[in-house]
Amino acid sequence: MNFIELYKFDENICDSILNYYNSNKHLCVPGMFGDEEINHKSKESNDLPIKPENFIVIESYLVELKKSLQKYIKTHISKHLKHWGPIGIVEGINIQYYPPNGGYKIYHTERGPKTANRELVFMTYLTNTKNGGTHFVNQNKTFECIKGDTLIWPADFTHIHKGVISNEEKIIITGWFSFK
Repeated sequence: MNFIELYKFDENICDSILNYYNSNKHLCVPGMFGDEEINHKSKESNDLPIKPENFIVIESYLVELKKSLQKYIKTHISKHLKHWGPIGIVEGINIQYYPPNGGYKIYHTERGPKTANRELVFMTYLTNTKNGGTHFVNQNKTFECIKGDTLIWPADFTHIHKGVISNEEKIIITGWFSFK
């Protein structure tokens, strides 16, 4: 068992997020490598952060995400642990635009000293991008970038991953379920 689950979201949800992104590109910031560093050799993206107080703009996405989280917990956690959590989205969510030949180019995890409360990662592909998915090294598994495909996986070192760099643009929305 690799603990990576794939869920399918309706493309209309993706289109609404893309419309929000396209209307708010002026709020984008360069993607950070780690917590504080811009390094295009490691990560090249433009990120549109969505703070929790603005989650209303992606409400339909969050409804589907919650359903997927419940399925994930039922499949992997609740049959073994009676008391786990509570978890939720406590950090912002990022819409990330990767230009052609951009992306998260190096292997990384989603948990570190400043992000130790992150438990699970979620990511939804908002575009169909050939050769632009995500590779998980320990699971020897690559997921293609297919619009609406949503992945949930553990945030820790067991799930080291990186983007597959494409010569086409790629857009995702991503964030973390953390202990509250």
